[in-house]
Amino acid sequence: MPGPSSQGGLSGREWERIVERHVLNLDRQWQQHQQGVAAGTVASLHELVMRSLGSRHWTTRRLAQMMDD
Repeated sequence: MPGPSSQGGLSGREWERIVERHVLNLDRQWQQHQQGVAAGTVASLHELVMRSLGSRHWTTRRLAQMMDD
């Protein structure tokens, strides 16, 4: 998933909405087919989300939980 700077100068809130939708979709996939979602995808998205939204944002925390499962 490209970072916020590659999205044509999105505002912080617009970028946050994109990330939230993406994490919710990934979470649904994880719940349904845990083995089907690549751990590398979760880990790389976690790094991006943590850098752009911070470690306390709910999306960062959910991705961390997914990595621990």
